[in-house]
Amino acid sequence: MNSSTLPRGLTSLGTQQRGWAEHLADDTHVGSEHIAVEELTGLPAQEVVVQFCPPGEFFDLSSYAQAVRQGSVSTSVLGRLGVGHPPARSPEGDMIGGRLLHVGRDVSWGLVMRSHFFVG
Repeated sequence: MNSSTLPRGLTSLGTQQRGWAEHLADDTHVGSEHIAVEELTGLPAQEVVVQFCPPGEFFDLSSYAQAVRQGSVSTSVLGRLGVGHPPARSPEGDMIGGRLLHVGRDVSWGLVMRSHFFVG
């Protein structure tokens, strides 16, 4: 889909998948790292590394659990976003940079997912 076929006010985000980086977990995406080339809001494409995190890193866990019980949230994929390769890291190994939040909600015709990128 290109920008000319999107509803007014929306822009397309281009993503090229590069693959998994180090720290690939066996049983969950949490803790794993993924390399992609992202094109956000018309800026030139740049390589990013996503370090996947559990919901408690971004949300109060009791509020998150309540949203799941009420059907407001069905799933989420959350992570720290590092620009460049290798990305800057804290002494503990956490990526320093942006945040990525994909939050999904079941609907009668499938799943609605909202994505938020906080870069900077």
